[in-house]
Amino acid sequence: MIYGPQPAHMPPYDIRIWQCTNFGRHWHGSTEIYICLQGMMKIEIEGTIYTLHENDTVFVAGNEAHEIFCDTQDTRVVLISFGYGLLGSDYRRLQEISIDIPFFDLYDVSIPQSLAQPLIWIRDTLCKPSADIPADWILRSSLYAIAAYILSHRQTKPASAERQLRARQLEKMYGTLQYIADHYREAITVEQAAAAAGYDRSYFCKQFRKTTGMTFHRYLNYYRICAACHLLEDAKLPMSVVAEQSGFSSQKNLSRLFSQLLGMTPTQYRGASPDRRNSVRPL
Repeated sequence: MIYGPQPAHMPPYDIRIWQCTNFGRHWHGSTEIYICLQGMMKIEIEGTIYTLHENDTVFVAGNEAHEIFCDTQDTRVVLISFGYGLLGSDYRRLQEISIDIPFFDLYDVSIPQSLAQPLIWIRDTLCKPSADIPADWILRSSLYAIAAYILSHRQTKPASAERQLRARQLEKMYGTLQYIADHYREAITVEQAAAAAGYDRSYFCKQFRKTTGMTFHRYLNYYRICAACHLLEDAKLPMSVVAEQSGFSSQKNLSRLFSQLLGMTPTQYRGASPDRRNSVRPL
């Protein structure tokens, strides 16, 4: 799971069709939206459980703890994630607020078109791509419209103390997350990462794990694997170049860690169907 800025060669958002699987309790600074395409999915957000069927949509605001339950293999959802990469410093205005209607049917007539239509555009762009308009234009403009809606239709109740604490923890680590985004292709030490956050090594390791749920090295490996996943979508890119551009010292190390974390080799990932790739790619 990528908490901070995404690698430079990736879009400043993550939008894809995901073959739903169970995913343990976690949180991150980005805003997430799930649109159910088929099957059934349950998601617990800050203690409230929502059950999604076809066309049901749910928003997970920044720093809200959530867990996904999905016991059927045929559940497919549109996964939308955006944050600082897309909106820059303006995202701070969204990070600690929640939308007034976090769960709804996409075709409920009571849902404003200013919210429903951008979501439909995103879904249709993934499911029925058009060669006439670049997909990135549609996706970006839709996300801007959704962000504007959230700002103007926020919940009046304040964020919980736990959520505010998570936001502060993430803010303190953002220097390190940006440092990783800028230097993940290089050999990064814990000491360098700690210096980017302004902490000594020992305190940094404890705070980083508390914030992300991972050790620094595990997070860095996941980040590099996520970068490799996007590079592997180019079938002509040699595996040695994929390894180098995603920060691995050798093709052998890429293959070993890729298999450990995702359960398949980079070659198997490249040859898999889009649904299969999306189901194993780090969230």
